[in-house]
Amino acid sequence: MKKHADRPSAAFIAASCCALLLGSASYLIGLFNAEMQRNEKGFHGMAYALALFGAVAVQKNTRDLMAAGVIHGEAPLPSEE
Repeated sequence: MKKHADRPSAAFIAASCCALLLGSASYLIGLFNAEMQRNEKGFHGMAYALALFGAVAVQKNTRDLMAAGVIHGEAPLPSEE
């Protein structure tokens, strides 16, 4: 796997991880303390987990397309070949 020249700095990665952990912990503590039934808490917890998965999937797909040159018009999409 080759390294990307536009990789974010270590400070940005650390700040992103801290924000994710702090936000997730705050959400889970609030969900734990909420006066809801357990099935409602489970629904909201799974919705949060799916949102995180979706955000990561979009970022990885965009990164892969940029690496292939598809976004800047340098290479055709696989379906166009």
